[in-house]
Amino acid sequence: MLSRAFKTKAQRSFAVILVVLLAGAIGAATKTEDLIEPTRWYFFTIYGSEIDIRSPTRRLIVGTDMYPVGSEHNYAELRRRVQQRCEFELHNAQPGTILGSTYRGLRLCNTQDIPGEFAIRDRHFRTRVDALYQKYYVERVTHYSLYVGAALAIWIALLGCWFTIRWISRGA
Repeated sequence: MLSRAFKTKAQRSFAVILVVLLAGAIGAATKTEDLIEPTRWYFFTIYGSEIDIRSPTRRLIVGTDMYPVGSEHNYAELRRRVQQRCEFELHNAQPGTILGSTYRGLRLCNTQDIPGEFAIRDRHFRTRVDALYQKYYVERVTHYSLYVGAALAIWIALLGCWFTIRWISRGA
């Protein structure tokens, strides 16, 4: 079946080149690390005076930070912040205190135990997590599209060179 689709050696060669370029582009897009996965983040409740237009109260009520990675130069400081924001709950929790919530693999630590406000903060947290995942998926698709588009542009350029060489050689 493929032998009928690609009759000449040149057609088969360009089909192989296209497959190799596309596989290389997808492999290169997978290996790049400039996209941060949503699960690298954690959220914490905060009572901020800053304005946050995404918040239902128009004030900063949910903060966000990244979990530290061992290769970061300020790992100890980042780890200390995570412990202050999230692990204090295990030691200082009063009975009936909401410690936090988890949504889509991300964690909300309840550092500000303000009665009656956790439900608002939790809804806002879930909205922010959905937006974070949406942004990640859009960036991922854009990232892959750029690599595949570049591979197709290279293939079209090679095809154009091949047609030009054939055109020149037939005219001679």
